[in-house]
Amino acid sequence: MEEKTIFHVHSYRYKHASQEQEEEYIKKAIELGATKIVFTDHAPFLNRMSIKELPEYVTVLQGLKEKYAGILEIKIGLE
Repeated sequence: MEEKTIFHVHSYRYKHASQEQEEEYIKKAIELGATKIVFTDHAPFLNRMSIKELPEYVTVLQGLKEKYAGILEIKIGLE
C-alpha cells in the first residue's frame, strides 16, 4: 500500500491558520487517502500558541490519535 502523508498541519492555536478543529483536518486527510498526518503547531512564543494552550493541544490530538487508530496515523509535534 502506498503511504501518503500530510505534513506541516497547524491548528487554530497557531493564530494564523484557519479556525477548523483538528478533527476536520483528520477527516479531510482520510478523504484524500492519506495514511498519516503530522500536526506541527509552533511552540508557545509571542503571538503563537500560548503556553496555557499546549496541554490542550497534546490532549486533544492524543484523543484523536486513539479514536482514529488503525485508520490514520497521527503524529503530534511542534516546530
